[in-house]
Amino acid sequence: MISVAPAGERIYLGMDVSRDQIAVAVLRPGQDVPAVEVISSDPEMVRRLIGSTLIEAAWAYRHRPAIGATLKRRQAGQPAETLARSWKAQQRLHATYAKLTRRGKIPAVAVTATARELAGFAWAEMTS
Repeated sequence: MISVAPAGERIYLGMDVSRDQIAVAVLRPGQDVPAVEVISSDPEMVRRLIGSTLIEAAWAYRHRPAIGATLKRRQAGQPAETLARSWKAQQRLHATYAKLTRRGKIPAVAVTATARELAGFAWAEMTS
């Protein structure tokens, strides 16, 4: 998910694999249904944008999850359910990476698997 929205708006970046399209959905305050716009049908761009973003994010799960001062400040005022889901996701994603590397997988393969699982968590959070 890429967030470049003004205050009060939520933007979701999604991918339709069957059509190789990138779509942006914008949910503005007071709307029940987001406005969706297809921004690209280039399959290579879809793979690069979504894939590289998830891979880069997944490298962070090499490290054991911890809540430092900066994260604590960012989490202030967030719903407890959201924080619980995010903590569970952090722990599970780190465990996935650690399990795969302990089994002898090279780090790049473990990160790719972790990125796929991260995509599932992101999808679940956006649709719940």
